[in-house]
Amino acid sequence: MLIIKKKVLIILSVFICLIFLLSIFGIIDYQMVKNYKEPIFCYYKTVIRDGGSKVYKGVGYTIINYYNPILNEHKLRIGILYDPKDPFSPKSRLLK
Repeated sequence: MLIIKKKVLIILSVFICLIFLLSIFGIIDYQMVKNYKEPIFCYYKTVIRDGGSKVYKGVGYTIINYYNPILNEHKLRIGILYDPKDPFSPKSRLLK
């Protein structure tokens, strides 16, 4: 019984440390994009054909730096386990 409790405690500790580490990665990448730098821990980057919005994907999170050339405005969004919603209305986009 004591061995099972010890194994559960070790697995739980590793899981909590992993979540904490991935959260730190997401916060660092978010701050990098916020300061107009490339993120460090993202494994995928693409540019949306809407005027220059950029998508950065990390382990468990997505950061999208939306850019609207008509309004000349940037908006930064982060999504945990999903893609964040576009903050601009569809009428203000270049491509429909």
